[in-house]
Amino acid sequence: MPLIKRGYNHAVKMVEHYADLTTDGYGTERQTTALMKWQDKADTLAHILNYIDDSTL
Repeated sequence: MPLIKRGYNHAVKMVEHYADLTTDGYGTERQTTALMKWQDKADTLAHILNYIDDSTL
């Protein structure tokens, strides 16, 4: 589980990084694509972490 949390935290940082770059509309298509991929990864890892938390109660 620590590995999943570390991956999630990294994905969230990358989302914040690319969101900052693309917020003003000056982001490239590549940066926008990277933002979407990191967001998908963060969402997937968040669902996994929630599932693990729910199943350990």
